[in-house]
Amino acid sequence: MEISPAQQDVKEKLAEELSKIRMGRSTRSLLHQQRVERSLKKEEREISEKMDTSVGVSVVDIDSNIKDPQLCSFYAPDIYNIICAKELDRKAFN
Repeated sequence: MEISPAQQDVKEKLAEELSKIRMGRSTRSLLHQQRVERSLKKEEREISEKMDTSVGVSVVDIDSNIKDPQLCSFYAPDIYNIICAKELDRKAFN
């Protein structure tokens, strides 16, 4: 079966348009990826700046003079409960 020149031209134009559509999609996904990366870099900078500003803040080491390494068992349940409560708060907002 032979393809006429008109059909061949239509086929080539369709192939060209399909190629443009695919390139447009890949360009959009690339742009989206770049926006996400910029956003992440911005968040990293903000966190870094916050950490830099907190360096001067004095932190009290509550374990500096305690000889019992298992003492954390007293406050570990409180920490666990606080973390669970924060996770539930996050789930409520999502």
